[in-house]
Amino acid sequence: MYAIKQFPRGQNGYNSGLSEAVVNEQLSSEDCKSICHFYGAIETRQDLWLVFEAVDGCPIFTALNEIKGSFHGGARLYDVI
Repeated sequence: MYAIKQFPRGQNGYNSGLSEAVVNEQLSSEDCKSICHFYGAIETRQDLWLVFEAVDGCPIFTALNEIKGSFHGGARLYDVI
């Protein structure tokens, strides 16, 4: 099963989607454990699509809020074990 995120071209989130694709591509190419597998990005004339492994459970935003990360250098960091 797959989880797909859509980023329409010409909207504010599109550049965020490109950045997310680059980061996920780097993490998937390194020997790095991740919460879910990133399969890749697909760009069409109208949209950017990011394809991930679908995992059971709650949305990642909810899970990260429950973990209560700590701030370091202006960024919130999470320890996921």
